[in-house]
Amino acid sequence: GTTAPLAVQDRLRSLVNAVSGSPSNTVRSLADVGIKLAAGGKLAFDAEKLNAALDAAPDQVSALFTDTANGFGTKLEKAIDGFTDEFTGSLTLQFNSLQSNVESLTAQIEGIDARLAIRRQRLELQFANLEATLSGLQSQSSSLSNLANILSNLKASNGS
Repeated sequence: GTTAPLAVQDRLRSLVNAVSGSPSNTVRSLADVGIKLAAGGKLAFDAEKLNAALDAAPDQVSALFTDTANGFGTKLEKAIDGFTDEFTGSLTLQFNSLQSNVESLTAQIEGIDARLAIRRQRLELQFANLEATLSGLQSQSSSLSNLANILSNLKASNGS
C-alpha cells in the first residue's frame, strides 16, 4: 500500500496544532481562535472563542492567518504545494509511480495474453491432429474387424 494518505493527514494535523508568533502574543495557534481537531480527525469550531480573540487581539488573529512568513495560509499553501506540485509533489510522485506500475503490469498482462494465445493455437492444432489420427485408427480398426470377419467367414465356409 501507500503511506501518502497518512503523510497528508499527519502534515495537516501538524499544521492545525502548530504554534507560531511571539510568545507574548495571546493568539498563536488555531486553537486560540476556536479551531481544533476533534474526534475522528475532523475540525471543530468554537465561534465564541473566535469572537473573544477578535475582540482582544484582532491584529494577532489576522496575522495568524495572513502573515506571509508564518501565517496559517502561507503554511497551508506550502504544504499543499508539497503534496501537489506537478513535478515534485509527494502525491504527484506517488501517482506517477503507481501509474508506471499499472503500465508495467498492463504490458506484462498483454505479453502473457499473447503467449497464451500462441499456446492455445498450438494445443488446438495438436488436438485436431490427434482427432485426425484417432479417426484414422478407428477407420483402420473397423477395416481390420471387417477383414477378420471375412476371414472367419471364409474359414467357416471352407471347413463345412
